[in-house]
Amino acid sequence: MLETIAYLVIPVFMTLVVIYFWVEARRKKEKEDKKQAIALQISTMKDDFKQQINQLVIDKVLSKRGRDSIYRIANNYFVFQPVNDDNIYYCEQVLDRVAKALPHVNLEGTNLERAQGIASIFVQALPSSSNGFSTHFYRQRLPELIAQLVTYQAGENEEELVAHPMANNVA
Repeated sequence: MLETIAYLVIPVFMTLVVIYFWVEARRKKEKEDKKQAIALQISTMKDDFKQQINQLVIDKVLSKRGRDSIYRIANNYFVFQPVNDDNIYYCEQVLDRVAKALPHVNLEGTNLERAQGIASIFVQALPSSSNGFSTHFYRQRLPELIAQLVTYQAGENEEELVAHPMANNVA
């Protein structure tokens, strides 16, 4: 009788151990796949943003130094922020708003010098070191800067641009 129980318990136990390890391997693989998907999403988001900013360099609205400063908005986002779905979504929204708020030269005769001036003021208002790209910067200061960019493009004249608070608020 004891022998019969041993013949049944050992195979059942071995089956349970194999199932446990199989489930754990699948769980680890799913976790790794999710990490890779997030990394790909972030990389794609940054590449799209950089492509939009590069167009401003091609159009001569931004200098290469200005482009690099604006790139830091995307590159430093996850330095002080944890990588999670909410922060990825917020980063995507912020990068999209920055790209849309920056002045673009179009066929309707947008003044290139004015666009360069607006872009230059925005670049000067960005933090000069990586430490400046904190959660506070992304949640408070950057939305203010974006709103000011939109205001600039709404039709202020050159004297108002030079006197605008963002022009003197170099972070």
